Amino acid sequence: MDFVGVLSLIAIVFCSVGNSGAAATRRQALPVLTISLASLVAAGLLGQLVYPTLLALLGRNAGAIRSGEWYRVVASLFVQDHWLIGGLFNIMMMVVVGRVAENKFGRLHWSLIYFGGGILTELIAIRWQPIGAGNSIAYMSLAGALLVSTLKDARLLRPRISGVIGLMIAVALCFRYDIHGAAVLIGAAYATVALGIRPTRSRA
Repeated sequence: MDFVGVLSLIAIVFCSVGNSGAAATRRQALPVLTISLASLVAAGLLGQLVYPTLLALLGRNAGAIRSGEWYRVVASLFVQDHWLIGGLFNIMMMVVVGRVAENKFGRLHWSLIYFGGGILTELIAIRWQPIGAGNSIAYMSLAGALLVSTLKDARLLRPRISGVIGLMIAVALCFRYDIHGAAVLIGAAYATVALGIRPTRSRA
């Protein structure tokens, strides 16, 4: 990912969590699902650092996927194509977005958005970015859902502006064939259709 892409991700995450009621979420339960998945992603990163061939075996490879290795569509969410620095960045961002999304949407919706968005984006990536790996597309789907919930829930103008800006950045990324933009829009679409006017706060 280039410098513009990294800045875009940070901006979208800021827009998605900056107005999502962090004070309220601190009073809620520990985000067990987020912590558990982040630990698995960290384990995958450690595994590839110890066994570098793991990335080639599990990462996204359009040719291998078309040849029948469909497990890569999911497995590539647990290894990192930017290795240590990229992996640590993704784990940190996942925790930032994931804890807010888990408390806001509940564990069931969190799982559907994270894995559903990640897998659908992996399928898009077969054309847009045939080689790669990382969980950034999964947590960016969560960010997209949070952007929509911000637009629907916010009573003030500033949070609404943040939501619009985040979605506009995602659209711009799509014009650059950046799969993270697609991930954000997939998460946003899920929130719009499945979560209705007021996102559920019940825990699965």
